[in-house]
Amino acid sequence: MEDALIVAVCGQSVLYDTTLVSYRDRIKKEQAWVVVGEETGIPVDVRRRKWKSLRDRYMREKRREKEGKKSGSAARTVKKWKFFAVLYFLDPFVHTEGDQQQPSSVSRDRGRDRG
Repeated sequence: MEDALIVAVCGQSVLYDTTLVSYRDRIKKEQAWVVVGEETGIPVDVRRRKWKSLRDRYMREKRREKEGKKSGSAARTVKKWKFFAVLYFLDPFVHTEGDQQQPSSVSRDRGRDRG
């Protein structure tokens, strides 16, 4: 069930691509969920809840991977979640804590020089 749902949602970028204008269009999103339902046969309430669960789990796994690299705990290998690689298409649209870069001190200092 999860595999089919992931494939169906992947084909409906309006459901995850935050850069699209139509991402905020409820009607287009609803139409996309209808298509997902037709492709998967999963009831409405179940497909949305399951997608949210998969997306949230992916975010947790990304965060865990990032923290593992940060702490240098390469000695202990953590088994990857089975859908981790499949959900990679979400990477450009999701951010874990600390992903946003802070403006560098160089660019802040340049602004002060102009005065």
